Amino acid sequence: MPEELWVDPQVLRGLATDLGRISEVIEGIDPRGLDELASAMPGSDIGRACADSRDETWQALSNCAKRVGQMGFLVRGAGDDYQATDSEIGTGFTAMGDLP
Repeated sequence: MPEELWVDPQVLRGLATDLGRISEVIEGIDPRGLDELASAMPGSDIGRACADSRDETWQALSNCAKRVGQMGFLVRGAGDDYQATDSEIGTGFTAMGDLP
């Protein structure tokens, strides 16, 4: 039988709220600033690298925001259930490995 993990549900709900806010902040980061940085260094290797990495940077930020948001969803579910086993939460976090 899995060991039970007992925590204050209010703490979990607070963490879930914070994770949701963090996800929104990450989602709001606009990597187009890399274009401005690149234009400030015309002809330089660094400028080209900044311009070339914009799409990859956007994808990485998007993936990060999704993972943090999923963590918030899992933690909120645990807080709403009032109890959860360590393995249940761990299984949910492990499943996040399937996200990009």
